[in-house]
Amino acid sequence: MKNQKGFFLLGLIIAFGFATAAFTMMADRIYLSQVKSQQVVPFLNRLSSLQESIKRYQLIKIKSGLKDSDVGIFPPKASLENELVKKGLWESCTNADKNNGLCTDLLNTPYNSKIDYNLSPTSGTPPVAVPIATFEIPLPNINSEKRLYNLYLSELSKLANSNLSSDRTKLILRLYPVTNYPSLDTEKFITSDGNTILKDTWDVGNKAVLNASQISVKTSNGSQLDISRGTISEMVVPSGTTIYKTAWSCPVGLEPKLNVNVHSVLNQNTYIQYIGINGFTPIVEDHGNRYIVKLRYNAKRKSDSKWHQHENGYLNVRLGCY
Repeated sequence: MKNQKGFFLLGLIIAFGFATAAFTMMADRIYLSQVKSQQVVPFLNRLSSLQESIKRYQLIKIKSGLKDSDVGIFPPKASLENELVKKGLWESCTNADKNNGLCTDLLNTPYNSKIDYNLSPTSGTPPVAVPIATFEIPLPNINSEKRLYNLYLSELSKLANSNLSSDRTKLILRLYPVTNYPSLDTEKFITSDGNTILKDTWDVGNKAVLNASQISVKTSNGSQLDISRGTISEMVVPSGTTIYKTAWSCPVGLEPKLNVNVHSVLNQNTYIQYIGINGFTPIVEDHGNRYIVKLRYNAKRKSDSKWHQHENGYLNVRLGCY
């Protein structure tokens, strides 16, 4: 009997050990999955966006007349982020936004270290070696944080032109002049200063053109017609309908306007007959954050030949920008 109890306790201990190990492994996988989705992937996306922003920065510089062999086609080391923000290639991150955790410095890592950005050669014009921008991205400590080290290394290694340093402590990311990428035809890029003239039909490949403050088209007489001005939406609503001012927004420089006119009247009581209707008046009441639209008119009753005021019926409502 004692031996049976001993075997039973031993079985419980072994089962508990397996359960603990399984729980630890599961918790570890959950932790790494959360780190990957919340830190590693956003960091990888930030670095990928940085690569593309610097390519576009180079195009702007080359379009302005700078040669691709001049190190000036890359943002200066001392003002990388500010230079990209000024060119509209990176979102501004104010101190208030940083304090609220909405964004971070461009060269910060999620594990409290700093990316080192360098240019070579640091100055000069041709003839010099091909200019290169180098980012040295420190990795988590391989000894004390091996799981994080492997996780970040496996994801960040997906970046083009990246290599692990000889001491395996950081990832080296190199950016070259855009003309070194044979598939990139710089003449086909539209610069942000608005000076590039399209030489042929622009096919955006079934994509959207966003954030335009004004859109105009050339008319037959050569003038420009502003198609961003006019009706945004139109609807038929019953008298007494509330329309919030947040229901539509307008391009910069245009004001939201509400236009109403009569659609139809409604006899709410079919037992009362009317022999005349007049004085149709669409009404727009401004209540601060909303409008209330009404239809007011007079109807003459057959029974007493008297005029009575009504506010039932329907209105055509147009939300526009003018």
